[in-house]
Amino acid sequence: MISLSGLDVKYLVRELKELENAIVEKICQTGEKEVMLSLHSSGAGKKLLKIVAGQAAYLAKEKGETKETPTSFSMALRKYLRQARVVEVVQAELERIIEIKFSNDYRLILELFSKGNVILIDKDGKITVILERQEWKHRTLEKGKTYIYPPPTINPFKLSEEEFRTRYNESDKESAVKILATDFALGGKYAEEVCALAKIDKKVRRIDTIKVWRSIQSLESKKLRPHLMTKGLKE
Repeated sequence: MISLSGLDVKYLVRELKELENAIVEKICQTGEKEVMLSLHSSGAGKKLLKIVAGQAAYLAKEKGETKETPTSFSMALRKYLRQARVVEVVQAELERIIEIKFSNDYRLILELFSKGNVILIDKDGKITVILERQEWKHRTLEKGKTYIYPPPTINPFKLSEEEFRTRYNESDKESAVKILATDFALGGKYAEEVCALAKIDKKVRRIDTIKVWRSIQSLESKKLRPHLMTKGLKE
């Protein structure tokens, strides 16, 4: 199963920005937790957004197989989103959540962690359509309830160097790579990358926090070099 970090989602959103101003034409469910949106962008033509709840959201090349009979979930989404224009695609802080905002004031929430979910909320934040009812310690996701975000994680890109140093020193983890991966929501691979960029020993705790903070900030503007990965995903 694919496991994304908050930074992975940040990069995904940069790619999905090309959906902005596109019009939703079709919506279908291609699997138990898979949804496909077909959109049309003026000047760019057809766009296919594949959503795999809990795992990924990406621009697909082909539609793939769909369920013979439209599901109640896909039909409900069509009711509210067909012919709606995508106004903005954003990430909720550094959470593994993508929000797609539409011209009719609805927002499609894509939760790309744990079990995953696809949720449509109205202008007041009430859940109008939901792929799967879920209950957590801090929140319950079901139709009619106000959508509540999961407990927030630290967004290192919004911390000053002093704030970063303070939070780093407060951690109870024993090594730099573990602190960066968990306390700063970078995930293992990006924590390793930051340690390499800063040229520090990832296994020690005492580090030059200025160098590490600067290395983290450099990731935000890192040029993307996307590759298509299909293992584990149905296309």
